[in-house]
Amino acid sequence: MKPTNFAPALIIGLGLTLPTLAQIPDAPFLDEQPTLTREDADELLRLGREQQDLGNLEGSIEVLESALDLYTESYDWDGMGRAYNLLGFAYAQMDNFAMAEQMFEARVSMARRRDDLQGLMSGLNNFGTALLRRGKFTEAQAAFGEALAFAERTNSTPIRGLATSNLGLVEAARGNYSEAIAFYEAALPFRMRARDRIGEANTLNNLGDVYWAVDDYDNAIGTYGSALRLARQSGDVENWLRSIDGLVSAHRSVGRFLRTQELLEERLELSRDTGNLREELKTLTEFGELYVIAGEIEEAVRFYEGAIAIAQQLDDNRTASRLSNELSQILGDW
Repeated sequence: MKPTNFAPALIIGLGLTLPTLAQIPDAPFLDEQPTLTREDADELLRLGREQQDLGNLEGSIEVLESALDLYTESYDWDGMGRAYNLLGFAYAQMDNFAMAEQMFEARVSMARRRDDLQGLMSGLNNFGTALLRRGKFTEAQAAFGEALAFAERTNSTPIRGLATSNLGLVEAARGNYSEAIAFYEAALPFRMRARDRIGEANTLNNLGDVYWAVDDYDNAIGTYGSALRLARQSGDVENWLRSIDGLVSAHRSVGRFLRTQELLEERLELSRDTGNLREELKTLTEFGELYVIAGEIEEAVRFYEGAIAIAQQLDDNRTASRLSNELSQILGDW
């Protein structure tokens, strides 16, 4: 017996009266949403990465969380891992290392469950970096050490360079500068052997930071300069900016304002060429600080006002308020 005949027969059998069509109340129409697919999640992931590159970190996080939800609903473990990774980077750039730690820890956990050794080694290094930035030196050392052990077991030259360099970061954070230099110098051959120019520039920047910390001006300048040349050649924006920052600090400390100005002009051009408003904001602020030191207050005011405008454009009210207070102090002392 067909189901379509069964229900009316049962109702009549129970002595119930069927309503006529005119007596049936109108049913609400369902506002059906289109089913989102893996391709939609991939597109959201791409948009999240794009927003991150542009410095719109809040927007990036919002889009990446949507992508993560879609990947989770479809049990797409690879997509989830990539989303966690990018979320970790976004939170790290916002200096929210507690959330970055959570995201990278989730990435590591997922890689362990799937026996994804490459993802595990990369994830451990990112996880360790977040731990390090939170002052958890022992935990960070353990994460980097585990990554290095896997890299040695699998003969992964790039990861050996990365993990060794990161162990140098731990020692530098502890103030053990001689040990840090030893790790960085040990990491550089692996970076070069892997033809990892980005990694090599990163390690050189780390080494420059240590030389700067021990007031070795000449070695700091030379090492940052080497990192800058590599970053320019490879178009590595992150290390390009970072090496400029190291050189700016070193040159400004000894009153070499003209060279500092030249470097900041390069930094400003790079920030604008890449459309990164947050880096442009940082550069304008450094320009303002430089001109305050040089006693050129009118120029300082101009750059501070530009920085405040960008902070407002980014809806970064905290930074806009801080810069406004600094500007008021400068004008008050003028």
